[in-house]
Amino acid sequence: MDGIKRKPLFLALLALITGYPLVAEEQATAASSSEASPKEKYIRLLTLDSIESNQAFRQSIQKLTAQRQRILQLTHQLPNETDSKKKTSLGKRLEAEIQVFDALNQKLKKTYGFSFDEPYIQDIEKAYLYLFLTEEEAAQLEASKQKE
Repeated sequence: MDGIKRKPLFLALLALITGYPLVAEEQATAASSSEASPKEKYIRLLTLDSIESNQAFRQSIQKLTAQRQRILQLTHQLPNETDSKKKTSLGKRLEAEIQVFDALNQKLKKTYGFSFDEPYIQDIEKAYLYLFLTEEEAAQLEASKQKE
């Protein structure tokens, strides 16, 4: 698979995991490309079977995404910098940020089999919605459910 086919799937997964919405154009592209071609097949990579494991996965993806954003910002700043000392400093920061990104990406790959380099689809088979209530509110809610 080439990088062009992977981008829409990656964007859709990234939006789902991080909670950042896709812009309309990216949503349309992701929707039209979400089906695997006849030569490609999606396999189940892992199951996150607890709230804690799902939260840990999401936090890891968010860290990696934030790191990627820092790299993109530095990448855009570097060519526009005219001061040679600042440019050198930005270049060193960029190299350091890339090393952190690579380390985070390797940790995700080792822990979950997930890498930013591959396309993924997250299928949520079960989802729970929790409402935090006081003891009194919970009792009232239970009582109203029993009346129904």
